[in-house]
Amino acid sequence: MKIVIYGGTFNPPHNTHVRLAREAKRQLGADKLIVVPGGMPPHKFCVVDKNLRFEMAKLAFGSFAEVSDVEIFRNGKTYSLDTVKYFASVYPDDELYFLIGGDTEDLMQEGMFGLIKAMREMIVADNTADRKKALDKISGTD
Repeated sequence: MKIVIYGGTFNPPHNTHVRLAREAKRQLGADKLIVVPGGMPPHKFCVVDKNLRFEMAKLAFGSFAEVSDVEIFRNGKTYSLDTVKYFASVYPDDELYFLIGGDTEDLMQEGMFGLIKAMREMIVADNTADRKKALDKISGTD
C-alpha cells in the first residue's frame, strides 16, 4: 500500500493545506493519506491549542484522509523523527511518503534524513512556488 503522511502544525489548517494534501494523494496514486497535526513542535509557537488544531484538521481533511492524534497526546515537544519512526513500525511493508511544508525542511534534524531514506520519499512543498508545480516537479510528472 502507498501511504502519504502529511505532517504540519496546521495552525490553523487552511485551503492551501487541503489542496496540497489532495494533490499529493492524487499525483502519487496513494491508497491512504494520514494527516498528522503537530502537538508541540520545537520550532514553532502555536497560537491555537493542539486539541483545537486536531479538531479543525478533522473538519478540513476528514472527508478524504485519516487524521492522526499520534502527536497530540505525546508529552512534551513532538518531533517528526518520532512520528516517522512510529508510522514505519505500524506500516513496515508499505511505501511511505512524508509530506511537509517548505518552511519546515530547513528546521528538520539531520538524523531524520537517514530514516526517511528508508521510506519511499520525502516530499517538501515549496511555499514560495505554485504548489501544483512543486508537486509535479517532485513526483516527476512535469
